[in-house]
Amino acid sequence: MKFIPYSEASKHDDVVVVDAYLPDKLNLSHWRGVESPPHLKADTSTEIVLRALVETPEIADREYCTCNHWDIDGFLGIWALHNPVLAMAGKNLLISMARLADFREKYGDDETYSAALSLVCYLNTLESEKFYAPFEMEAAEATVCLPKYEYFLEHFSGYMASEITFVTSEHLMVKSHQDRMESSGQMMKYPEIGLAVVASPTPLHYYALFADTADIDLVLTMYPGNRYELEQKYSTWVETTRTSFPRLDLSKLANFLNELEMSDQHVWVGDHFTETGPLLRISTNKLTRAERFQSPVNREILPSLISPMMMQMAIVEFLRNCYQGIQPKNRWTWEEVRQFNDSITIW
Repeated sequence: MKFIPYSEASKHDDVVVVDAYLPDKLNLSHWRGVESPPHLKADTSTEIVLRALVETPEIADREYCTCNHWDIDGFLGIWALHNPVLAMAGKNLLISMARLADFREKYGDDETYSAALSLVCYLNTLESEKFYAPFEMEAAEATVCLPKYEYFLEHFSGYMASEITFVTSEHLMVKSHQDRMESSGQMMKYPEIGLAVVASPTPLHYYALFADTADIDLVLTMYPGNRYELEQKYSTWVETTRTSFPRLDLSKLANFLNELEMSDQHVWVGDHFTETGPLLRISTNKLTRAERFQSPVNREILPSLISPMMMQMAIVEFLRNCYQGIQPKNRWTWEEVRQFNDSITIW
């Protein structure tokens, strides 16, 4: 199978589109609204590809495959199409890697997850050192990602076969932050509104912050000095097998918090629900998508005048009012999400 640029894929009938979308093609993607074969539905695009290799193994005989960006989930799906036998032998590791990279969640047994964390951090490091960091070249991503695919398709099989643990500075940071979360962090979950409240002495890497949130849609993180962030996870931007509440336009919640804040120096800003990972935070400048993608440890988190107890109570009460009478489900359409947000009249 040959990987071809996304811009050329529409010219070919015999093409598999992974973690993206093209009309009238075979799309193996978890993107919301993409018509992948229903019996192949799964949480990540990598898992959809792995299911396709089992259900319709002849898919590996197609001539072309493509994707319009490089990320680990998309890449692993492409790699699996190139290496179906190796992919099926290592499918648990691939699934763990895809969920960690896309959703920042822990998946699989301890041995599998440990190997996945090592490999994901190693791929992240190589991506930034040899090419560019995620979203740094967003406008031209479909074209400039091609050298990434060439490089990693050539080398990843060797990484999978290696029995060593790839130690990078990111890997060491995640392990340290996981220990910190275990020793001095706290997590309280409100499953009835899909919220987790995490208290931590310092900002954390996403792989530590979101590790145990597979059943959660929103994460409110609280740091000393009245510093807070709330994020809607990427897992609700895509279609998964999970149930969730419809995404919330965080600007509505920002308006409510600004009434509590009562300060021109502390302004809450919330992203629209169409962002891949919408953030709510006090900010003087709008973050770029590349900055939002980076872990909280890499960005400044400004203090609020709202006390931690008041902040937690306000968020919980706001969400309870928003989701009153709403039943969680999977596969919310964008139109349904828009209608839900248009219906919010509280505060």
